[in-house]
Amino acid sequence: MNMCDKNISIKFISFTKLTKEELLQILKWRNSDNIRQEMTHQNIISQDEHLNFCQKLKDRKDCIMCRIDWNNEPYGVITVSKIDNLKHSAEIGTYFIKHDLNIPAICMVYAGYLYQKLKLKEINFYTKKSNVKAVMFNLLKQGGKIIKEDEEYIFFRKDLDYSKLPNAGYKIIVDL
Repeated sequence: MNMCDKNISIKFISFTKLTKEELLQILKWRNSDNIRQEMTHQNIISQDEHLNFCQKLKDRKDCIMCRIDWNNEPYGVITVSKIDNLKHSAEIGTYFIKHDLNIPAICMVYAGYLYQKLKLKEINFYTKKSNVKAVMFNLLKQGGKIIKEDEEYIFFRKDLDYSKLPNAGYKIIVDL
């Protein structure tokens, strides 16, 4: 895959805009062993729980969940939660269903367009200490700064600077 290809599109599509079938596909990813084991809440989520949760997202102002598409192919999920409009901050979480070398990093760089739309100045995120790949991704690719640790997690913060958003000519769509 040529990362300099100007025909690349990256989409952040709200769960509230997805079909029932698309939401059930996301549930299947979320409940898969390889993703679930890295989640804070590792329980299997039922179809009814998931669809009810997604329905309630329409009324929430503190949480946005989006499917990330790379060239019209579903690629992962980003959650922006604990949105604080006074502090212009939020907590983010992601998972990717495909693990090509560069695409998750590129998607997260372009998530800056999503954060800008939400007027965020700071994002917070955390990772299980045992998930070494995610820890390194958050430090090296995300540019997160470690703010604290506990027995199980490393907590990161990143100040956002929209003047540094790249303009590689990719088509970026934020559909909230």
